[in-house]
Amino acid sequence: MDGEFKLGNLTLRGKTLAAPLAGISDLVYREICLEHGAGLTYTEMISTAGLARQNRKTLGYLATRRDRPAGVQLFGKNPEEFARAVDFLAENTDFACIDINMGCPVRKVVSSGSGAALMQNLPLAREIIEITAAKSPAPVTVKFRLGWDARNLNFLELGKIAEQAGAAAVTLHARTRQQAYTGQADWSKIKELAAAVRIPVIGNGDVKNRADAGALLAQTGCAAAMIGRAAIGNPWIFETEDIEPSPQQRAAMYLEHTRRLLQYKPDNEHKTIAEMRKFAARYINGFTGAAELRRKINVISGYAALEKLLRGVLNPA
Repeated sequence: MDGEFKLGNLTLRGKTLAAPLAGISDLVYREICLEHGAGLTYTEMISTAGLARQNRKTLGYLATRRDRPAGVQLFGKNPEEFARAVDFLAENTDFACIDINMGCPVRKVVSSGSGAALMQNLPLAREIIEITAAKSPAPVTVKFRLGWDARNLNFLELGKIAEQAGAAAVTLHARTRQQAYTGQADWSKIKELAAAVRIPVIGNGDVKNRADAGALLAQTGCAAAMIGRAAIGNPWIFETEDIEPSPQQRAAMYLEHTRRLLQYKPDNEHKTIAEMRKFAARYINGFTGAAELRRKINVISGYAALEKLLRGVLNPA
């Protein structure tokens, strides 16, 4: 997984990428992943409609600091809104690339015609990719799935459309929309796509550790591996060597993540501490007493109390 990865005019240091994750991949998460070796990170998926209207909440997802290189992921269904969103990004941000979400399986997203629903409307998908690639000064990538369900696999067709429409690379999550995140990712389909297009293919699905990332690259010939859920609370997955973090390392990283989130969102400590609880089950696990520690974390409302609680792990008697 070491070595460089070319994405359009970008040269990325590392072939393991941190996936865009709704509710997870904010500024602090991206910084931490990069510091541990991720070659590229992405924002949470951002609505083109919200960007086109310059909605305040939507603009908040664009916050950047030391999270370089970072891509911005867009979702929507209206080509004109994609065009306005790209214009806004070009004028006001310096993200390394733009990714188009055509794979989100969540009902709320697909019912609006966005995400994986675009795999059922390939002419519209083509139009969106073409207009985004034409307007963006940064490389454009497209993330999609195998198809809507097992009877409607059109990933090869969409991959070729993306290439023809100007995408610099594509990411294939090797499950269908119907599968969502269940079942096993079919890496053989990533291999098929890598052989069918000339642009880089990024493989995604069931990469749970460094060994999986290496196996994905070796078995499929894809250019890079994208890691999603397995990186939550486990930034060590991006390191150049296999690391099994100790309880002390896990507790220390949870505290560091919390401190940095408080610096990023200082207005409401109680709310920020509560927001961090979604990471507790990932950081605080795999050691004796972890379940009880998480139970206590889930009722704490301030940083001082959290630090006092975890001091017993950081400095065991």
